[in-house]
Amino acid sequence: TFRLYGPDPTVYTHSYLCFGRDQALSRLLAELVQASTGLLIRHPCYHSGYRGTLALASLYESPCAPAAPPDLSQNLTVEGTGNPGACVEALRKLFNFSSCDGREDCAFAGVYQPPVQGQFYAFSNFYYTFNFLNLTSKPSLSGANATIWEFCLRPWKLVEASAPPGQDRWLRDYCASGLYILTLLVE
Repeated sequence: TFRLYGPDPTVYTHSYLCFGRDQALSRLLAELVQASTGLLIRHPCYHSGYRGTLALASLYESPCAPAAPPDLSQNLTVEGTGNPGACVEALRKLFNFSSCDGREDCAFAGVYQPPVQGQFYAFSNFYYTFNFLNLTSKPSLSGANATIWEFCLRPWKLVEASAPPGQDRWLRDYCASGLYILTLLVE
């Protein structure tokens, strides 16, 4: 029994393994690698002007990653293109929305999802992303979407220059994370 103050609530939970923000963004990058013919990856969810390197092997450490290419010893160069429309399209490919066509009791991947009653609360990366983007005061869907797209279109140098201290580690992912959250909740 789960008891809060007052009547016993009905609680539903389901773990969508590999669909947490970190794993989803790793899967997205792995999909971009597999669609590429070389070691230069153009990432639509990273700001234009962003450029970084990472070990190819790091993308395939998770059980959520697709099959690894044969040579994992190489490094990738990732360049941002700052294209939120292409980012959303790439993110949608991570989901199987068609398995729920016509069903209101299904979120994605054919998994049962009861209707949300009352308020929906999100935490962890949902909160951190929306807090960074100043979207924690119950914005409208169109307002949240506009803010995230506007942020995604900013050049990397401007994003770096205006970032609060201590955000360096996560800064490149806030665009992808914001669009991922909207895709997950709206689609």
